[in-house]
Amino acid sequence: LWGATTLVLEALSIFRVLTAPPASFTIGTAARIKCASYLLGIIHLTLGGAGLAVLLRQRTGITRRARR
Repeated sequence: LWGATTLVLEALSIFRVLTAPPASFTIGTAARIKCASYLLGIIHLTLGGAGLAVLLRQRTGITRRARR
């Protein structure tokens, strides 16, 4: 429910930013654009977190312990 609500609000925001949107540009189109950006955001956060873990491991010299 929260995800759907925020998607609608963000789609309305994108739609309202345009001063003269073409007739083919609907709120549904704005929602699809926003949905595409969610995937890019997830990929960005995942790669950023992985990069941070690698850098911290290199800079601190911490090694992974083997599980017993």
